[in-house]
Amino acid sequence: MGYAETIAECCRYIDRNFQKELSAIELAEKYHYSYYHFCRIFQVIKDISVAEYIRCRRMEAAIDRIYGGAGMLEAALDVGFETPAGFSKAFKKKYGCTPTEYFRSYKDGEGHFMTEPKIVELQPFFVLGHERGSEVKKQGEDTAAYWYQEKEDRVGHGHGHGHGHHHGHMQKDDVKIGLWLKETDEDGNLKYFFGSKIAEKPELAEGMQVVEIPAGKYAVFTTEPLNMTLTSQHQAFALRIRDTWKYIYRVWFSRSRYVPDEKGYDFEYYDIRCTDKEACCMDIYIAVKEA
Repeated sequence: MGYAETIAECCRYIDRNFQKELSAIELAEKYHYSYYHFCRIFQVIKDISVAEYIRCRRMEAAIDRIYGGAGMLEAALDVGFETPAGFSKAFKKKYGCTPTEYFRSYKDGEGHFMTEPKIVELQPFFVLGHERGSEVKKQGEDTAAYWYQEKEDRVGHGHGHGHGHHHGHMQKDDVKIGLWLKETDEDGNLKYFFGSKIAEKPELAEGMQVVEIPAGKYAVFTTEPLNMTLTSQHQAFALRIRDTWKYIYRVWFSRSRYVPDEKGYDFEYYDIRCTDKEACCMDIYIAVKEA
């Protein structure tokens, strides 16, 4: 195998075994490289160190376990962190706050992750933009904040190629929409669409496309505002968006009187609030109907 294939295989091995004791020295021996050469190749190809890759995989798994109802101590130890303090330190380094601070803002008195939506009736509108292919086979909670995946791909778990969309130059009335198209490509992969909200169907310039969002009932979830002047909060913003999607599909639907309405689209809604450095937030719209 070449270098790229070896590192890809190594990442798959880590993904299957991150709960166990793993080290760069052991991995270098497994793939028949010197420690120095292996670490250098891994860093060049993945743009992240071996140790950081392992920490990130463990952290992702711990977060999923916490959402599933596990305590932080249990989750941290289950996924391979030697101590809760190690998990807390790694979490704060990546997301800018401790796990306790982060998850406290998302739980109600019964321990459920909570963000209650507004139910609104939308009139139809259009989104003018462009689509991109991906390797995603099915829309779900882990396909959220797709615009952020370019950075997440460094850890090896982004779903496709990033777009580098930034919201800092938005004007007061600008609205950006991110959604997954209903049609797949010839390989069965979903296509991601990102563009601007407009009231009327426009004349299309070359390379542009338009999607119509149909009228209907939507549940609107607003993410917890974040102070973007703090370190690592851009990563925390993407995590907060994905956390809200997880809450919607794992908790909210099971507790609500609504079910998904397949006639509509689920989409992410970014407006001028995304540029508020002290209280950055966005909305997730879910097409719903009475069960």
